[in-house]
Amino acid sequence: MQVHYDLTYRDFAAAQRLHAKRTTFSYITYCAGRYIYPVIGVCILAFEFSRYFTVGSAQPKLFSSLCGIALVCMPLYLHFMLKRCYKRSRTQAGECLIEFNEEMIRTKISHSKSEVGWGAIQSFSEDKSTILQYLAPLRFLAVPLRVCTDEQADELRLLLQRHVKGSDL
Repeated sequence: MQVHYDLTYRDFAAAQRLHAKRTTFSYITYCAGRYIYPVIGVCILAFEFSRYFTVGSAQPKLFSSLCGIALVCMPLYLHFMLKRCYKRSRTQAGECLIEFNEEMIRTKISHSKSEVGWGAIQSFSEDKSTILQYLAPLRFLAVPLRVCTDEQADELRLLLQRHVKGSDL
């Protein structure tokens, strides 16, 4: 089975999101940076705005207001850092080809080729948009499901279940 695709930023972000859900701690930090910290920042800003007209030193108000603004801007910062990571990891632009067979996984990108035996895949996980195949705890092959037909996705799942010992499915 062969899959042709160009890994877009959206695919990269979906793979990182799925990877963040792998452990409880990483999922909590993922949610904190995108949802909890901004809510806390809004609460701090609302509290400081309510105290704005009271008498007192401006320095503590300024510091806590800046902290609130930083917390509110955390998702934007995380987005730009992820975008930067995507751009830095894309040393080669162009189409990717991944071939799955009973012996191994072959990948080909414009100027490089690799072969990975099934024994190197430690585990895999899947959500509605991506299948990740883990070579190490922080190294994985991502296959966006948008580029697979239903038959290819089913065939890939069967190959992974047959050849990989641990799985998150």
